[in-house]
Amino acid sequence: MAGRPPTGEEEEAPLLLATETGAAPPQPPPPPSPPPPPAAVRCEYTSAAGERGAPPPPPLPPPPPPSAVLYDSTSGTERWLFSWLDPLLAVGETRQLDASDLPHVPSSDLTERLQRGFQAAWRGAEAGPRRLARAILTLERDTIWAGARAKLAHDTILFAAPAALNALLQHLSSSGEAPPPRWARAVPPDWRGACYVALLLGGALSQTLLLAQYFHQGYRAGCVQCWQTCSSYSSLSG
Repeated sequence: MAGRPPTGEEEEAPLLLATETGAAPPQPPPPPSPPPPPAAVRCEYTSAAGERGAPPPPPLPPPPPPSAVLYDSTSGTERWLFSWLDPLLAVGETRQLDASDLPHVPSSDLTERLQRGFQAAWRGAEAGPRRLARAILTLERDTIWAGARAKLAHDTILFAAPAALNALLQHLSSSGEAPPPRWARAVPPDWRGACYVALLLGGALSQTLLLAQYFHQGYRAGCVQCWQTCSSYSSLSG
């Protein structure tokens, strides 16, 4: 009938017929290919003589003057904080260090000075099996005593820190009503808690500085003693 709309079976008939006959349904067109990447730009450097090539590397910063990193010219504060190494570390951030960047050996550790001092200490030491040890201790007496004093102060603060911590815990648990220890009675009650915290902070910072000085002086004395021992046995064997 002309005026009747098609049913669902009649609409699916052409698709079923195409499938039965083996004809593939139409495929959508492929997506467009992405544009090729831009060619790498090559920078060329033309020298004054007209030669082309890669640009030269940036110039290296000059090494620091020896007086800027010399151990003898530093103050006590710079030695305690090791800030005399700052110029050397600043150069190391920009380029690789070489032998010319290293600071000069302190005058107290020069070979000529150590040789003269060791010979004088050797002649002044009593003959015996411990003569070498006496000579070494005489020459490095100041360095060894500096490290020993730093270690003694570090251990003293190490044993005193628990007393401040115990006083702080008692102060917090009793809301400030507990009697303070004998060494803190002169502090006003409102400032005792801050005093205990300041003691703990100052003790931790002092331990760090003292332990660093102890190892620094110990390494210096150990290097000198190694040189003295090797020099003595080489002279005796020669």
